[in-house]
Amino acid sequence: MDVRVLTACRWQGMSAEVQGLRLQPEAKLRYLKKIEKIGNVDPYDNKETWSRENPEDLPPLTFPDIFSYLVCGVSAYTANQFRNYKSMEAHVQFTNGWVQDLEVLKPPQCDFVVIRTKVMHSQRLNEPPLKPWVIVSIAGRVECAHCTCMAGVAETCTHVAALLFKVEATVRIRGTKTVTDEPAYWVLPGT
Repeated sequence: MDVRVLTACRWQGMSAEVQGLRLQPEAKLRYLKKIEKIGNVDPYDNKETWSRENPEDLPPLTFPDIFSYLVCGVSAYTANQFRNYKSMEAHVQFTNGWVQDLEVLKPPQCDFVVIRTKVMHSQRLNEPPLKPWVIVSIAGRVECAHCTCMAGVAETCTHVAALLFKVEATVRIRGTKTVTDEPAYWVLPGT
């Protein structure tokens, strides 16, 4: 069977959100290849049960993992390194609160986690938020990403980077506990 026909058949089964992206044939094929890693679960489909803001569900993503993906990662389209140093500035989008709640999905019998969110436009506040998602291994390695912005097909837009920075900060904070997080451990006087 022709690859284009097979791609078209699989594409018809995708969510309306994905079909509305108007991707080129090569980008459609890449999209389908990305979601094969997670058992063909469409990150834009809401059929699955996503957990919200539970830091324990997030993989141990660190800043070197983010740098390794955004700067040293290899493009599936050109086979060249991304070298997207500009995306490292997306930390500002995260710190300014443009990244909304994280949603996490761990597909069954899979070594990957899908993390998605919505990122507000910094200049066009009345437009709907963008919807990036990333696939991260349970060890913390970023495998691939996608976003609904114009540059989202390239997998390293600032919205994907902002999502990764929010995950990294959440994981880092998860590892710290304050005194009030622990049960009381002092001895009562007079006993």
